[in-house]
Amino acid sequence: MSNASDIHASSGSGGNIRAASIELEDVADVLGLLVDRSLAVFDQSTGRYRLTETVRHYARERLMVSREADKFRSIHRDHFLILAEEAEPNLTGPHQAEWFTRLETEHDNLRAALDHSVEYSVSSVKDSRSNLNAQHPTLNTPAEAGLRLAGSLWRFWMTRGYVTEGRLVYAALLDKAGPRAAAPGLGRAMHGAGTLAYLQGDYEEARSFFQRAADIRRELGDRAGEAGSLGNLGTVAHTTGEYESARLQFESSLAILQELGELNGVAISLTCLGNVASDQGDYQSAREFLVRAVALNQEIGNRLLEANALNNLGTCTRNLGNHEAARNCFEMALEINRELDSEYEVALNLINLAYFERTDGRSEIARSNLIEALQILRKLGARRGQADWLEAWADIEEDRKQFSRAARLLGAARRLREEIGIAETLGAQSDLERAMATLRAKLGETELEWAIDLGHDMTLDQAVEYALAERD
Repeated sequence: MSNASDIHASSGSGGNIRAASIELEDVADVLGLLVDRSLAVFDQSTGRYRLTETVRHYARERLMVSREADKFRSIHRDHFLILAEEAEPNLTGPHQAEWFTRLETEHDNLRAALDHSVEYSVSSVKDSRSNLNAQHPTLNTPAEAGLRLAGSLWRFWMTRGYVTEGRLVYAALLDKAGPRAAAPGLGRAMHGAGTLAYLQGDYEEARSFFQRAADIRRELGDRAGEAGSLGNLGTVAHTTGEYESARLQFESSLAILQELGELNGVAISLTCLGNVASDQGDYQSAREFLVRAVALNQEIGNRLLEANALNNLGTCTRNLGNHEAARNCFEMALEINRELDSEYEVALNLINLAYFERTDGRSEIARSNLIEALQILRKLGARRGQADWLEAWADIEEDRKQFSRAARLLGAARRLREEIGIAETLGAQSDLERAMATLRAKLGETELEWAIDLGHDMTLDQAVEYALAERD
């Protein structure tokens, strides 16, 4: 699971609007005049102009009086739908960094377009098609346009850390859509909603969304989309410890994607198959899958997925005992993810690198890495990542000879894993068994179980506050 057109000036009184086209050579003069009169602001960091809040509110009021607000908001929405759908395939290609930046630059416009979609996504809206819809009849109804827009943005939301915001958008749009016939936008929105639910540890909700997305896409004959949703069903099964089911889903997805020549999907499937093999202890097979995934991602220029495959290759390589090669994998992944502002992946890389900083005697760097990772994970609401974080911080406490504190954090991590249904991988189980053996030797069986139970009684927030408090 594992980026200008003609400008028009409007004026008038009452309900009348007069639109006057501005020649391109006059644009700079007009914008400069607006800035001079404090009616617009030039943002030097982005090179963009924006109206002041007072002027923007006034213009909105005049537009509402004209009774043409819906028309222009629909034109605005459809313009940014076309942008989002153009961006979506480029978010997995060699120009993904610039497309992520472009979507970030237009984020407020995308939000406004989605707000309009939520407000007007009911079937009773009449005269819903804008002039742009007439040129692009596939946009269809406001409901379909909104679902397609949101369905194009999940990778952007996931990568740039807008996970909670994206989930709220999907919830509102899907609630407005209600029961309806299968349509491409509905399938894409279901898939996106499942991805963001998965990231925040809501695995049953994610499973439901992915299954509905796969069914819709199969009904529509969208084989590539169906393969993607089947693959994500495999990811949920993998996370919850259903390894054989996960492997079968990934193999089914891979077969479809290889037949279609969908190389991005093939690379994802190879990564996922490598992860399943790794978590079942077959590290050599896992390494072969993951090396192929890294090479394929490099070939097609998908740096985001290259970093993901490198991170997983690092874990596998560490379990094979080659710590230097593993560290190199994590460092390369971190460099790519920082470049792309892929926040969740940055957090995972930092947690993995903290292990090496500890073993090299650089505990302060390890702590710094983990604190940065925690800030990201809490912002995203990524509970699975926070379970990994609690276990990593327990290692920090063990290094400081704070054995009771370490045991409490392991107890809190156990509770969190139980709550959201995360299965421990074999590699993680091995690390945990070593940590428990050390703590048992230092504390004794009775005190160890007492500390584990105390940690198990903590909520996630309480456990994090306890970890950072530096005292019992």
